[in-house]
Amino acid sequence: MEIVKKTLPIGIYLLSLAVFVYSIKTELPSRLSNKSELFYLSPLLLALLSVVYLNKNSRFFGGVSLFSAFMVDIFYWADVKIPLFLAIGLLLSLVAIIFALPKASQPVSLAERVINIGIGLVSLATLLRALNITWPDEIKPYIFSLAIVGSLLLFFKNRKLSIGGIPLLAVFYTALSYTIYTFNYSLRGYWWVFFAISLTLSVYSLFPLRKVMKG
Repeated sequence: MEIVKKTLPIGIYLLSLAVFVYSIKTELPSRLSNKSELFYLSPLLLALLSVVYLNKNSRFFGGVSLFSAFMVDIFYWADVKIPLFLAIGLLLSLVAIIFALPKASQPVSLAERVINIGIGLVSLATLLRALNITWPDEIKPYIFSLAIVGSLLLFFKNRKLSIGGIPLLAVFYTALSYTIYTFNYSLRGYWWVFFAISLTLSVYSLFPLRKVMKG
């Protein structure tokens, strides 16, 4: 049993990453042929951040990052049937999250808590405004659900839990920028603002992540 516990994260990570890289290599180019190549950056960054799933203290963040990377990938496929390999990758990411729920607590500092609450409140306000723009109907409820869960996680006082909200919100802002770029031409000039927020959140996650990995 101990061997399974040690090797399971490695197996989940490698299988999930292989599926994700394959989808990036073979499928996304056709979906994004007429769009900004910057949209590659966010899911790739989330996939790279998920490597911390191999660290016992930060597996929850790694699992959420894997899940988020697949959700961004699936969002690009909003108008077609999700193929089996993407569904398998999504399932593996969900399994990673389930097995990685943190049991130990790591208190959040006051300054970090203020920042997290601010990000959560701004994201919820953005979510309400985003309800009024055009979204692909097939994926809208999933993206909005992730944004709500991500915002609520940031309100936790346990850093190992609150950090998991950041990748989910990165997915929401990436999806929002993609939606504005693709489906809302009157707002197209603002897509880069939300894309920049997504990347900023990913970079911000490195600071609490460093503390989590130290224990």
